[in-house]
Amino acid sequence: GGTKKAKRQGNALFSIPRRGTLIQWAIALTICAWPLQRNWPKLKEPYYQGRGGPDYDIADLFELTQRFVPEDALLACDIQTCGRLKLGAHRAVVVHPQYENVDLREKVRRTYGVFGHMSPQAAWNTMRELKATHLVLGQSCFGTMGGSPVYSMVDEFSLTEEEKASDTFCNTARNSPELFELVFEVSYFHVYRVKEPGEPASTPLEQRLDDPNVSDEDKGYRYCGLAVKHAKDEQLQMQYWAKAAQVAADSAPCICDYARKMEDINPKEAKRLYLQALRSAKGGRRQNCLANLSVFIDIVLGDMKLADKYYQWAVESAPWDATIRGNYGSYLASMHGRGPEAFVQFKAGLKTWRGPNEEAHVKCNYGMLLSVQGDPRHALRMFEEAEAANSGEPCLTEGKKTAERLKKEIGKKSGGGMNTGLSV
Repeated sequence: GGTKKAKRQGNALFSIPRRGTLIQWAIALTICAWPLQRNWPKLKEPYYQGRGGPDYDIADLFELTQRFVPEDALLACDIQTCGRLKLGAHRAVVVHPQYENVDLREKVRRTYGVFGHMSPQAAWNTMRELKATHLVLGQSCFGTMGGSPVYSMVDEFSLTEEEKASDTFCNTARNSPELFELVFEVSYFHVYRVKEPGEPASTPLEQRLDDPNVSDEDKGYRYCGLAVKHAKDEQLQMQYWAKAAQVAADSAPCICDYARKMEDINPKEAKRLYLQALRSAKGGRRQNCLANLSVFIDIVLGDMKLADKYYQWAVESAPWDATIRGNYGSYLASMHGRGPEAFVQFKAGLKTWRGPNEEAHVKCNYGMLLSVQGDPRHALRMFEEAEAANSGEPCLTEGKKTAERLKKEIGKKSGGGMNTGLSV
């Protein structure tokens, strides 16, 4: 009897399932396939896209670090940037992102203290005690460049009265050439060399411009660094930008920076420079160049048809970039009958913003569209969230005026006033 039973069970493996079993399997597969089908476009994207995705400037940071920061340098920066630089630029870092002990915790505390309201002298003393030769300051330290930082480390790490300053070190480092020298800058990162005691304030970049062993591209980057350094002298700065574009004709970041400076001075020349940079740019540099070029064609040149083409190109090259999405959404919102397309771009940007600047940019511009489309309460919420993310967002200049108008309109309809969290 046992043999027959086993035989029947073995044959059952190859028998046709009952109708009820087929239905159960069909239901189970449908349930599993539905989220897969719904999220298929996202699954096809590279794993790093979306919030926390690649910064345009990280590739430039790696390349410039390898060019201008010695191999025996010791870099101080936040933990995330330390990990990236150790892996991508092969440089030693003060704070190791993969290990943890009492000594490292103290190094983290001291390094992050520099990002708060620390005086330049105290920051220099800290870097010297940590034996750091270079300091990397990122956007999370600056927030809006020249404005309030996104977070203030002084709230988490106590500073002595001698160390405290009225402004954050991130905003005052540039004004301390006797202690820190700007080696290079990309829009997200500033890299400073910690000077030796008693070292003169002369600029090594200027000293090495005539070095015959330095390539033209390296000289171009050094001219870019000098242009950034002499921001207060506009005439001298423009001379350095022009020299950088002339010496390093294939250096896309230098040429794009020069093009941005030329937008209001000579739009025709700016367009030529952008297209020149676009021909040689690759990866993140190409995306950054496309982003700037599309806005330039839209706002400065006013060629709407050509702007549409470059906006689409920019979105295709960097679908995770919320700033590009926000810019394209604003463009579409200004075009008759393209409001639905604008909503698509803004909603995509709301899902992919990285950092407070992108969040504020997308939400403020989305609020402007909602105010026109007849959704005032939603618009007000977007304005409030934009200001909470970054009160220095340029769009908020008009956004606050729009918010006040909407608040009055809602107040009239509801028979009373209405409060918002917006500062006016």
